[in-house]
Amino acid sequence: MASGQDRSLPLAQRSFAYMPYMHSESALVHTQAVLLFAQLGLEDTLRFEQRHQAIIERFGRYPHPFIPNLCHPGPPVHARGAGVFEGAGVEVLGPINRSALAPHKIPN
Repeated sequence: MASGQDRSLPLAQRSFAYMPYMHSESALVHTQAVLLFAQLGLEDTLRFEQRHQAIIERFGRYPHPFIPNLCHPGPPVHARGAGVFEGAGVEVLGPINRSALAPHKIPN
């Protein structure tokens, strides 16, 4: 990214190359990610980055790896322990149903 070579990639590849920035737990990296995703053509992905950044600002990390809906709207996801998730847009329903989280099938 520092050399600018990422700018020669097609938008879809560029967005994919920036995903590690979006999924970092570093506030500094999220500051860089916002700049990367603010490029013309990546506006939709920028909105997701801003949601990820807000979670890191609030919690200092991602609260739980099995809760994809913290950033992506959809129906409630089962979660453990209401305390961490209170006010984060996640309705806590009870223990995680691991069979519902089969590989490559994350609930919407």
